[in-house]
Amino acid sequence: MIHRLYKSRKGSVTLLVAFSACVLMVGMAVSVNIGNLVLKRGKLQEIADSASLHAAKAVNDSLVLDAGANASEIAESAARASVAANATGHGNTSVPDVTAVYIPQTAYSGSVQVSLSQTQNFFMSGFVPSSARTISVSSMATMTEGNSYLQVIFLVDISNSMGVGGTPAAISELENGAGRCAFACHDPNGYYTISNGCIMSSTGSYSSRGVWQPPCDMRTVAKASGISLKIDYVNQSLNSFLTELAEYSQDNRNHLYVGIDTFGTNFAQLLIPTTDIETVQNTASALDIENATPYGNKNNDPRRGPFDYSVYNGGYTKTSLALQQVVQGLENVGNGSSPTSRKTYVIFISDGAQDVYSSRATYQSVVDVSYGSYCTQLKNQNVKLFSIWVPYYPFPGNKLYDALFGSLPTSGSGSMEGAMDACSSGSGYYFQADDGPAIQNAFSSALNTIIKDSALRLSH
Repeated sequence: MIHRLYKSRKGSVTLLVAFSACVLMVGMAVSVNIGNLVLKRGKLQEIADSASLHAAKAVNDSLVLDAGANASEIAESAARASVAANATGHGNTSVPDVTAVYIPQTAYSGSVQVSLSQTQNFFMSGFVPSSARTISVSSMATMTEGNSYLQVIFLVDISNSMGVGGTPAAISELENGAGRCAFACHDPNGYYTISNGCIMSSTGSYSSRGVWQPPCDMRTVAKASGISLKIDYVNQSLNSFLTELAEYSQDNRNHLYVGIDTFGTNFAQLLIPTTDIETVQNTASALDIENATPYGNKNNDPRRGPFDYSVYNGGYTKTSLALQQVVQGLENVGNGSSPTSRKTYVIFISDGAQDVYSSRATYQSVVDVSYGSYCTQLKNQNVKLFSIWVPYYPFPGNKLYDALFGSLPTSGSGSMEGAMDACSSGSGYYFQADDGPAIQNAFSSALNTIIKDSALRLSH
């Protein structure tokens, strides 16, 4: 009897040990699984944080290039790519489920929220009531406009070269239309062209001798006919530029200053840098080719002489004078940290020619490209200088074209192309705009560069 009781006690100990071992193993499994859950959640959070930042940057870069881009699709694609790339590196055997949502604030700012979920299988699942657990994490990255103070100054050539048709078709229409003039001949009073037979009419006509008399003011004819000249494309490009820049700086409108200068025979500061974008747009819309002035004699009579061709603006482009005025008038240039220390950009658009008066020349002027030193001075003042070269359409065989440009090289040192390229701040800051659409593309590219340079801020 006692022996049987002893044996029974021995079995109880065995059962107790077995039970204790089970409890220990369950406890160990729970402990390990909790640790794994914490570790897995931490790794998923790192992946989510990286994905939200990556997606926000992708949206930012895309909106800079195209404000109408589908930001939601871009955010989701970038987030998935980031998660897939990082999952393996964090020890995941499978890629988590991804949800990415873009929440816009302005045209150039918003937030990307990335949510990840993944099922974690438990260690020693036979000892745990539930063998798996779904882990979910989320992360949000916000992109806001940079709060740097920016200053953009446009220096626009409004000499007669900007009165050329904006496309080959427009040039042909002007040549073959009522005016029969390749240039817009922007001379509303006929000071220059009346001596060559133009008349003060809107259509032109034949004289009693059967000689064709074109209208003097071809700019008005071009407008009435709906023909877009290069200056029209400049106007359109400027306004598009300003509209997008205003959208970009919507949260910090008082950080953006814009000024407009023009030049031809004379330099004019149309607008000192201001934060009033509406005023800037109105000023830009009113840009037009420089008006001709009367002949420089005491009678202002084109039929009498002598004339002072050094002051008459029959088409002079005084580029050095214009750049010099910008250099001397620049204020508040800096790193963007305050209203008196603004990141400064000059957008210089020109045909690249500089007219220098010469009484010995056939047309009382010669063309050179000796304005580069002023570009250098601007760049030395920590100014980012965009150079948009709008070349003359070639008219070989034309006496005026050959006399002014025939001796200039077509590329490299001493050429208009070479001078405008050297004037810029380098790669990405120089554009050759052969026609109206190319002018629009150049302005758009300059805007993209400014937005990238001023930089959106990314934050969690």
